[in-house]
Amino acid sequence: MKLLILCISLAVLRSSLGINPATEEEEWQEWKARYGKGYPTDEEDEDRRNVWLENYDYVAAHNALNDVTYKLELNKFADELSPAISYPDHEKVHEEILVKDKSAPKQFDWRKKGVVGAVKKPGSDGICGGLCCCRQVLTPYLQGLSEVLCLTSSVFTRPRLYLQLSPAISYPDHEKVHEEILVKDKSAPKQFDWRKKGVVGAVKNQGQMGYVEAFVAAECVESLHAIQTGRLYDLSAQEVEACCREFLQLPIENDVFGCIHKIGGLCTAATYKPSSQCSNTSCEPVAQTQGTKYVPANNEGALLEALLTVPVFVTVNASPQSFLMYKSGVYSDPQCTGGNLDHVLQLVGYGTDEEGNAYWICKNSWGEDWGMEGYVYIQRGVNRCGIAEDAKYPY
Repeated sequence: MKLLILCISLAVLRSSLGINPATEEEEWQEWKARYGKGYPTDEEDEDRRNVWLENYDYVAAHNALNDVTYKLELNKFADELSPAISYPDHEKVHEEILVKDKSAPKQFDWRKKGVVGAVKKPGSDGICGGLCCCRQVLTPYLQGLSEVLCLTSSVFTRPRLYLQLSPAISYPDHEKVHEEILVKDKSAPKQFDWRKKGVVGAVKNQGQMGYVEAFVAAECVESLHAIQTGRLYDLSAQEVEACCREFLQLPIENDVFGCIHKIGGLCTAATYKPSSQCSNTSCEPVAQTQGTKYVPANNEGALLEALLTVPVFVTVNASPQSFLMYKSGVYSDPQCTGGNLDHVLQLVGYGTDEEGNAYWICKNSWGEDWGMEGYVYIQRGVNRCGIAEDAKYPY
């Protein structure tokens, strides 16, 4: 009897929040027709339908909540489960891959080569020689903020400028404080959108081209060139993929804009003739960049400053199912944290909605039929989805 009651309760719950069993077949067929879905076997059709039903209930349950800042929809990804895979030891995996390359020893220390000088103390002017230079920046708002010029943890990358909080002082809301300083400056408005400047291209659909970094890199160079010249081109993502991979023979996300500079700039998507290898000699480049500038990691204040200069290449965690099913509003799923960064977006603006929810305006490459006509508003101020962990831009 208890089992019967449980089954009836579950059926009522699905009927109230999810699909009506009487119309399930009709809705399934309508959804497949809307997105041009078809499957080679009846078995796969049934498997996909079960996933679709699971997402149907998930979307309905979420949208029935009153305390959420965003809505979901049964979009073109509704027959897919998110590839949410956890890699708690991803750094170790990366190290293991490097160690397999004979050119990358298990440990390395330039000090043992006799090419690193003694640690120096800053003089009266707060500036010191050598590779690291520290200077206290004391303002009425941020006591203990250190400006540090240091080499990154990788010996293969250039020195980067970081703004770091003093380890002796805790600033739980340091991003908000930093943002407050920026907003007091007239050059940093409370909201900003590069789309209104006419320097952001149309939303693209990466389709089966899994190399999303190429799309976003091309889009960032498009925007930079438009800011500098007033001309907005549709640049070739396929050229970035083919030529930068061939040129560096390494994951190009580390210095993608430096690679674009080295290959002589980018051609338009219409003039570049894709092939199995880099073929940019057959077209004339129309946009160039000088290289890559890196945003200090986990610093949304610095990210905002960079954004006021040019749209930014940001790496995010897009693995939660809620991200795939996103429709509108300020995306604030607490399950979308940093660490597992598996997708790239073009950051083009920021703002605050009527309820006071701060957000970043991000352009995706999943087509205009996803999200807010191809865009997602990601919660700002809490490093949602790791948006501030790995950001860079061309110059």
